Amino acid sequence: MADNRLRIVKYINDPVYGGIGVTKIELALIDTPVFQRLRGLRQLARVNFVFPGAEHSRYVHSLGVLYIMGLMTEHLQKQGVLNEDDVLKLRVAALLHDIGHYPLSHLGESVYGYCLDNQNATNIVEVRPSVNEKFLYEMASSHSRSANHEHLGKYIVIHNRDISKVLWENGLDPLEIGEIFTGEYGSRNMVYTQLLHSSLDADRLDYLLRDSYQTGVKYGLVDLQYLVRLLMVVEDPALAENNKVLVCNKKGQHVVEHFLMSRYFHYSQVIFHKTNAAFEGMIRCMYIKLVQSGSFLFDSLEDIHNSINDDCFLQFHDAFLETALKGYYDQTTDEEYKRLYEMYRDRIRPKVVFEAKDLYEISPKQEFSVLKWELKRIQIRLRK
Repeated sequence: MADNRLRIVKYINDPVYGGIGVTKIELALIDTPVFQRLRGLRQLARVNFVFPGAEHSRYVHSLGVLYIMGLMTEHLQKQGVLNEDDVLKLRVAALLHDIGHYPLSHLGESVYGYCLDNQNATNIVEVRPSVNEKFLYEMASSHSRSANHEHLGKYIVIHNRDISKVLWENGLDPLEIGEIFTGEYGSRNMVYTQLLHSSLDADRLDYLLRDSYQTGVKYGLVDLQYLVRLLMVVEDPALAENNKVLVCNKKGQHVVEHFLMSRYFHYSQVIFHKTNAAFEGMIRCMYIKLVQSGSFLFDSLEDIHNSINDDCFLQFHDAFLETALKGYYDQTTDEEYKRLYEMYRDRIRPKVVFEAKDLYEISPKQEFSVLKWELKRIQIRLRK
């Protein structure tokens, strides 16, 4: 007898896939205020400074990941690999996988990660002994993962009253759902992790297709339907327990290679476009200063954890950040911040002083990459 929890009750129009079917459980999750917050988070942060159409949100991306997960699980269920309970869990995990994102997405994540790692820092340019001086560009390129959005998402799924209530009422364990989209579930079921937390998963497929559509570039186009049809589960003899893994039929090798190359070109031509990288570096520096000043909504990851059931958490989105950046500009005496904000406001990006296509470590013990080494080497000329 079919699980009634998987019956589609509504279709949501989507420019990429046409229509996305959602179940009663998924609709209840979508209607929660904490999920609706995702409407205010841009998927690509400030890529819209370069590609004006890149205004799509984490909300619509989450719906897209649900759609692709639906295709994948339906295909694997027909093969007898997944049962209805598996499908239900994976669809819900796909829908909720980005529930923990920060304002400006990964940019905000790196800011709170930096602040968590540098709790004693009082300024971005901190005066230390000359050999340990911390420079502005190092803050602008901070990519700490200590405030990972997936783990914040897991915390929200477990502790937010609205989300956890919907899950418990429908026989789903919030902890299990969270561990599926963080990848922690892999030790028990590798297929779950590969479908949502691997190099070729529902998340990456949607953002390639959606970002390509919204930016107007063609780098991320992949043959989604064919790729899904090639999915299969086999036993890996190298794994002692839970040895079932997700693979693609060998005849689809060219499709997988095309997907991987599409990801490369998408990142190199869109995400790491020099103008976007410059503005994101500026915003990251301002954002760090704002959080450390105590003038923003949340000063730390702990503050966020303590507020996920409060109305103030629903304001934790891009528009609120933009207002806060302007408010701090009006009140601060920090000339460095003021200059950064004026450049951001007037869309004056920093100039490229050094560009390297291939970064590598000179040795495993080398602390800095070639790029950082070059910037330190020419720092005296840069200050003139």
